[in-house]
Amino acid sequence: MKKEPLIPGNVYHFLQPGKQPGEYFPEERNYPFFIGLMKFYILPIAHIYAYSLIKIIFIF
Repeated sequence: MKKEPLIPGNVYHFLQPGKQPGEYFPEERNYPFFIGLMKFYILPIAHIYAYSLIKIIFIF
């Protein structure tokens, strides 16, 4: 798959499905940890309008 640069001002939809059920969020405590990572790494450079965290997938 060809990698395209992100263009400022555009809106993007990202999703990352897991390979096995429960891979990303096997325990409830994983959700707040992941949200903390989103705040630290993504919010300084991008706006998040909506997100969904499910055991086997995350979507921005």
